[in-house]
Amino acid sequence: LEGSTLKQDGTMSFAVRNERYVSANMSSWAQNDVQWASQNGILDLNILGSDYTAPITRLQFASVAVKLAECLIGVSITPAPQGTFVDTDNEYALKAYASGITSGVSATEFNPNGTLTRQQMATFIYRALMYVRDNTNIRYTTYTPALEKYSDNWAIADWAKTSMGFMNALGLVKGVSDTTIDPDGKCTIEQAVVVANRSVNAD
Repeated sequence: LEGSTLKQDGTMSFAVRNERYVSANMSSWAQNDVQWASQNGILDLNILGSDYTAPITRLQFASVAVKLAECLIGVSITPAPQGTFVDTDNEYALKAYASGITSGVSATEFNPNGTLTRQQMATFIYRALMYVRDNTNIRYTTYTPALEKYSDNWAIADWAKTSMGFMNALGLVKGVSDTTIDPDGKCTIEQAVVVANRSVNAD
């Protein structure tokens, strides 16, 4: 435990590496997953900022999805060439493009500051997990989509139905209530990080 500090003294106490402790503002329900995500090495604390209750940007989430994939495959993803996008040369955007996690918002733009909906977030992580599947011996359980139990399932875009079905069936993206899943709802940093942390053991 050298180099670690006991955090959250009490029944939920655990020791964390000091350099990976997340001191950002976040909701109480997200604290455990956020801290574990950081300990698992899937967070770049420099890019995520100091308020995890804020909407997550496309670039911030690219960092989470890329680091999740790299954590699971055990090697660094080779980024696409600089100049792939006209609006960013950030390594996370280029790695996300190279691995198929996202293709950008157009052939030349990534829109790094754009925000994500819940179904877009689910699709990013689904593609990250499929990249892991294709590059390791990790396999995911068979599943039966059950999106029809949500009254707003009609709002799920055609391009997101497979990813939302997978993520929901495996308990990675849950409904916002027993009857709604809110596919077009805005996704916050802490929500995205919680889903990414759950995905570490999705297989």
